[in-house]
Amino acid sequence: MTTLPRVLTRERLFATFGVTLLFLALSLSAAPDSDANICRNFGLRANCRIVFGGEKSDGTGGGKGGGRPACHRGAPEYKSVPCEDAVAGSWSNTRQCYVIEATDQPGPDHPGYREGAKLYTCTGLNDEGNVLIPRDSFWSEEPPETNNPQDLQEDLETAVGTRFRAMYPGLAPSPVPMHARFDGYRMAPVGLNVWMWPRALFDSQWDPPLVEDPDTGYFVDAGVTHVKWEMGDGTSITCGKSEPFSRRKAEQTPDCGHKYKKPGNYLVRITTYWNINYRDANGEGRMQTEFKQSLWIRIGENQVVNK
Repeated sequence: MTTLPRVLTRERLFATFGVTLLFLALSLSAAPDSDANICRNFGLRANCRIVFGGEKSDGTGGGKGGGRPACHRGAPEYKSVPCEDAVAGSWSNTRQCYVIEATDQPGPDHPGYREGAKLYTCTGLNDEGNVLIPRDSFWSEEPPETNNPQDLQEDLETAVGTRFRAMYPGLAPSPVPMHARFDGYRMAPVGLNVWMWPRALFDSQWDPPLVEDPDTGYFVDAGVTHVKWEMGDGTSITCGKSEPFSRRKAEQTPDCGHKYKKPGNYLVRITTYWNINYRDANGEGRMQTEFKQSLWIRIGENQVVNK
């Protein structure tokens, strides 16, 4: 599958971490067979026309005719473009560029400063549609309108037969759920390893689900690229497939772990990053999405008991 070469960088460069650390497929049931009929998943006949996040119809010969792409290059051909780029933001048909709020918002001393407005970057495409090109930034008091269809993720989940969600984190010592009392939850001593891993639900699902439709050539290929753990003490950790904790491993070094230097209650923030590639009646596309969750963990002082 082709991806857009990058000619710019942004703080939101999570899509290009450069490591394929984690391929978690989150599903309450097994992924569909590789020859699953995506048309059938949408309640349509074989050789249907599907635009993920857009139109769906029967009897149009597997993608011929009918309908303008949700995100396009404008008249006269209305050539389809991906609605979302992990670096550049969401596509605007009106501005013909990807739009995203600038990471560094200028202050009043900036020549173009507008009180109550924010600065947005505008990133277009070259004539071939395969290279991102920076364009003039602009100010806007309201988030600019884009054409990223809100039901794109829902359609992709329907096609692949699973939901894209946050992973279920394993932590040792036992984490404290948000808004829960700390009583009854185990405490880890300062200087000893805290273990982190994906819980058992993911154990047999490291390969991303790939669903292909032989009648149309449509496919959806979805998986988790990485999971980031922000440990609450300024440390961020990204881990690959890691072994769960067990008492017999207590003296071992975890595949994915962390040592706290001070006692306290730490808020651990966990972000699961998904990458989904697909092909529909308008060609190939891509979507990245992320899910966040938080848990508390207790760290106490080491104590020596004299007998």
